[in-house]
Amino acid sequence: MTAVIITVLILLLAFFMAAAWLLWRRIGVLRGKLNASESRAREIGEFLARFSTAIQGEDGVAGAMRGSARHVAEQTDAETVVIYEAQEDRLVPLGEWNAASPEDGETGGFRRGDAAAAGLDFAAGIARKKRPALVIDAACDDRFSDSPD
Repeated sequence: MTAVIITVLILLLAFFMAAAWLLWRRIGVLRGKLNASESRAREIGEFLARFSTAIQGEDGVAGAMRGSARHVAEQTDAETVVIYEAQEDRLVPLGEWNAASPEDGETGGFRRGDAAAAGLDFAAGIARKKRPALVIDAACDDRFSDSPD
C-alpha cells in the first residue's frame, strides 16, 4: 500500500514539475514578446517625434517625407527609398533617400529625381494596384529591367 502511495506522489510531483517547467518557458516567450513590443512602441514614438519636428521645420512636408524615407531605408537596410503621392493620373515623389548620394558630408543623402525616375514604372503599377510592395534587390528583380542601374 505504501509503495502505491509513494508511486502516486512521485507521479503527481513529476506532473507538477512538468507543468511548472512549461509555464516557466511560456513566461519566457511572453516576456520576449513584451520586450519586443515595448521596443517597437518606443521606436514608433521616436519616429513620430522626429516626423512632427521635421514637418514643423523649414523644409516642411518635404523635409518630413525625406526623413521618413531615410527612416524606412534604415529599418529595411535599403539603399534607396522613394515615397510617392498619387495625384490624379501621375505620381509625384515626395521624399527620397539614396544612401549613395552624399549630402553635407553624411554617408547618405537626397538627390531629388534620381531614384524616383528609375523606379517610376514600378511605382505606377503599385499605385494602380493600391497595395504596398517591398523590393529586396532591384538588380535581381525583372520589374526593374528597364533601369539596370
